[in-house]
Amino acid sequence: VSRAVHAGSGEVLKLMGDAILAVFPVHEAGGADEQRAARACLEAARTARAELEQARMTGAIASVRAGFGLTLGEVVYGNIGAPGRLDFTIIGEAVNLAARLEERSKHVGEDVLLGPRIASRAGALDRPLGPTRIRGFSDPVALYGLGEPR
Repeated sequence: VSRAVHAGSGEVLKLMGDAILAVFPVHEAGGADEQRAARACLEAARTARAELEQARMTGAIASVRAGFGLTLGEVVYGNIGAPGRLDFTIIGEAVNLAARLEERSKHVGEDVLLGPRIASRAGALDRPLGPTRIRGFSDPVALYGLGEPR
């Protein structure tokens, strides 16, 4: 997965057990830069999924399921923590939604779930899954699937 993220000019911020936290920086909100980052993020998910499937088919790895939660939004980044234990990371609503989408992917039959903003900016609105209640969000969130292999 990290190889696919780096190929799309993304950055892996954290390895957490069997998950990663990656970002595709947007230097200028709105417009072409958001669209570029959104498309790079989707392409990284497609590439990572294909590479994992190839590794499964060749027996290089055991059969595992990968889920991806993709969002686009503002975050706060920096060293966060407590005295004696600081960690460089990102926090914010977009990060929370990405984590919830990854978790939800286990239950909805989709490997890749997209939030509405990234789906819109990446031109990936063709597979709507409908508004869904997401823990920590007061209003239902419109979800989109990337489709393709599961």
